[in-house]
Amino acid sequence: MKDTGCAIEPISGGCFTAIVSPDGQIIGEPLKVGEGEVIADLDFAQIDARKRLMDARGHYSRPELLSLLIDRRLASPVHERTAHPNGNGSHVVVDEERTVEVL
Repeated sequence: MKDTGCAIEPISGGCFTAIVSPDGQIIGEPLKVGEGEVIADLDFAQIDARKRLMDARGHYSRPELLSLLIDRRLASPVHERTAHPNGNGSHVVVDEERTVEVL
């Protein structure tokens, strides 16, 4: 297993039981060792508040604003930058055949 660089103690032993609120906070006292019960007071209003922040059905999905396009053509990993012809700043050399319009 590759080291992720972060502490993984709670999950490395196989025992970490907790109740997590809709905003990601641990509620109550987690169970870290052995058998037992985890008990916490729940505020069900937090669930409704969190659901209002989500667009689960995608009604506000706007493909004209956000989309994922995959170009499987081979591309050069090197992009050459040269001095601007009139001396102020720089410009990028682009392949005109592969230039696309972004909407």
